[in-house]
Amino acid sequence: MDSSYGRTSSLQDQQFARPTIHDLPFELLSHIIYLFAQDYSSHLTRIQNLCYVCSKWRDVVEGTPRLWCQLSGGDPLQGVKKAIHYSRDHPLDIDYNWFLHRHGSAKDDFFSAVSLHTWRWRHVSIVVEKMSESLRQGWGIWKAPR
Repeated sequence: MDSSYGRTSSLQDQQFARPTIHDLPFELLSHIIYLFAQDYSSHLTRIQNLCYVCSKWRDVVEGTPRLWCQLSGGDPLQGVKKAIHYSRDHPLDIDYNWFLHRHGSAKDDFFSAVSLHTWRWRHVSIVVEKMSESLRQGWGIWKAPR
């Protein structure tokens, strides 16, 4: 006990110090964040918000490509572009549902951003009310013969 301050010395404090989340290895924190972010419709927004917790979390989130691989038409276009960048060359899961995402990124802007990376697509789900002729031509989809 340090009599001048009425508390234990720093050596004793170090012996009883509890580990914090900042003591976790990069890979373990990355996996915890990955599990946390799964199965949420606003996946990309949640991932981006985690970057604001602290600099270590930002480094982990931005340095873990698999966290950025789920792209949705409901995400803001800037977020989609950021995710494409941080996902590096990892496979992408693309989800566009006109009924759910018509207030998110503009359809053409979203598809323009993700279509540059078709070689990386692992899973694609596109639900539209009525596919426009320009969208069909852009994707190389033609009407079936009758």
